[in-house]
Amino acid sequence: MLSRFRIVMLGLTVLAIAFACHAFAEQACSSCTSESCAQECNACQPAPQCEPCEKTIMVPTMVKETRKVQKTKCVPEKRTRTVTVYKQVAETKEVECKYTVMVPKKCTKTVKYTVCKPVCEQVTKEYTVCVPKYEDVVKEYTVKVPVWTERECKYTVNVPVQEERQGVCKVVRCVPVKEKRTVCKDCGHWEEQCVETCNSCDSCQPDACAPVCDCCDSCYDECDPCGGCGLLARLRARLHARRCCNSCCEAPKTCKVWVPNIVKEEIEVTVMKPETIEKPYTYTVTVCKPETRTKKVKECSYKDEVRTRTIRKCKMVSETRTKTVPVTKYVTEERSKKVEYTVCEPVTKTKKKIVTTCKCVPEKVEQEYTVMVPVTYEEEVEVCVCKMVSKKVPVCTSCCPCRGCCN
Repeated sequence: MLSRFRIVMLGLTVLAIAFACHAFAEQACSSCTSESCAQECNACQPAPQCEPCEKTIMVPTMVKETRKVQKTKCVPEKRTRTVTVYKQVAETKEVECKYTVMVPKKCTKTVKYTVCKPVCEQVTKEYTVCVPKYEDVVKEYTVKVPVWTERECKYTVNVPVQEERQGVCKVVRCVPVKEKRTVCKDCGHWEEQCVETCNSCDSCQPDACAPVCDCCDSCYDECDPCGGCGLLARLRARLHARRCCNSCCEAPKTCKVWVPNIVKEEIEVTVMKPETIEKPYTYTVTVCKPETRTKKVKECSYKDEVRTRTIRKCKMVSETRTKTVPVTKYVTEERSKKVEYTVCEPVTKTKKKIVTTCKCVPEKVEQEYTVMVPVTYEEEVEVCVCKMVSKKVPVCTSCCPCRGCCN
């Protein structure tokens, strides 16, 4: 991938250099054909006429080529190696071990302890109490006294009044209208026709598709009433008709048949068509009209009035009194007592026990493993290559040999 990128970048660089050279050559040739160059050429020698000629230049062109590229890919390969594996082997043996056991032992000792002994004493103590003292006090207070007065008040009420109004309603009625319509009329006539009948043939019965059933061939040309319409049914019916024709057929009878003649005729018809008309009518409406009325209303106003009252006021007065109170004091006292306690003494003992230990034993084992081996191979790849292709371009011959500006 990296080599392909380098090839493309190299081709683009060569292409850019070739385009730059071509542009420089065209600029140099175009400057020679200007008026300044012509004046200088006239100063050097008599101005010869420029003759057209062709010049071959190399133009870079991108071309696709097929090249062989070496690529590397990794192929899995199985290999074998010897590996040392350690196995755990159990080993059992009998071992003597020492252990310590704590044996309890009871002991007695004398312990001194301190106790607090309560002692009660009677003590005289002063205390202050608040004693209530009542006094009568005259106090003034203001009250609101209601005063009632009457006044006239106006109010509005809605009085219902009936009014008559005019309205228009739409009424639909049927109006007779004369129209012309085309009708079919049967102007047929009766005709007398000869018909042969079959009376004693039980197998042939009249059907919906055969109005007259006889044992002759004309009955079965249109339809087969014995077995239905069809080619096979017709052949079967004709065979049966020929067998029974001699016995069941009678002399033909004359009967009247209606021959239809349908004629189209245009007649005038009266049709009732709906028509909408507007009809005025009177209806009554109840309307509420405002009416002002007066009424007497009682109003209450309040007047301030000063009154007096006697209030019993309580005053708290402090007073000192004495009382005897029992007071408990605690006095420390030392005492002794015998206490039993248990002490655990360590005793060393021996015992035999079976111990299982694991021993690591080395063992060599062959093991398969996979290795990715790099393999180089060639592959054909299309590559864009920049090639110089020759191209003929029309140019002007040198007209200034003294300066050499047109080369």
